Amino acid sequence: MTRESRVAAVFAVFLTVCGGNPVANPPPPAGDPGAPSGNPPPPPAPSLTCSGMPSGNQVCMRDGRPGLTVCASGSVVCATTAVSLTFDDALSEQLVAAALLEKHGMRGTFFLNTWRLRESLDGNMTVAQARQLQDGGHEIGGHTINHPHLTRLSRDQQHVEICNDRANLLALGLDVQNFAYPFGDWNSSARNAVIDCGYDSARDVAGVDDSTAAESFAPKDRFVLRAPGSIKTTDTVQDIEGLITRAEAQGGWLLLTFHHVCEGCASNAITASNLDALLGWLSQRAAKGTVAVRVRDVIGGTTKPAVTWP
Repeated sequence: MTRESRVAAVFAVFLTVCGGNPVANPPPPAGDPGAPSGNPPPPPAPSLTCSGMPSGNQVCMRDGRPGLTVCASGSVVCATTAVSLTFDDALSEQLVAAALLEKHGMRGTFFLNTWRLRESLDGNMTVAQARQLQDGGHEIGGHTINHPHLTRLSRDQQHVEICNDRANLLALGLDVQNFAYPFGDWNSSARNAVIDCGYDSARDVAGVDDSTAAESFAPKDRFVLRAPGSIKTTDTVQDIEGLITRAEAQGGWLLLTFHHVCEGCASNAITASNLDALLGWLSQRAAKGTVAVRVRDVIGGTTKPAVTWP
């Protein structure tokens, strides 16, 4: 299949989500062997590799401004502003977003919930689709089993949600290093659970505002990465571009959070045409030192073995 026909096929993905709720104890998928503690992680996810990339991201200078050396879509660049396009909740319509990212030479980070991969409902991403994303060079991250408000859970329940979701994803052959808090809801015990479960970072959806335009390349707390609130249906392309240009003025790392990719299906959606327009505009910012990167391209780290709880 040619790239053009593959992209066309992805665009045919059903764009509306028809409901479905998390279940407290979802049954394991057929053939899922589980992921006992101590199992070695899968091999690193395929990506657009960069020859000559230094070991670990390094500080660099561009036009007299400090930046970070990153591998962006196969090229080693000195980025003064890095933009991570992240997608939460394992929605099948996000394959449209992946195709658009690839069209513009970019890759994203997709934070997945176990329950959606296990439930064969319209709008839920399948295991095969998650592997397709990884095979395309996109990053897969964790987002808990059932997408709960973590602050409403006990310490042990937090560990079950965070650790066992990651173990499940690793058992499926997905290379999972980074995490995103559902609803941006966290407390100190949830943060500790992220560390205990073997993650390298965790994304919030707060902390970026008029006074703080972006996360720093060396985050104050990599387990509470600062980010703007999730993109909403009412946000225009110009609004999102404004977040990026504001970050450019400061420099640093902007993590954008998307959910639905559809026309009017949810309050936290962006249309495919608006996303395409945004990515086209973003691709033109490379000359200014602004590039799209996955979370792992900035945070670094390694894939640690699975940890199950209890």
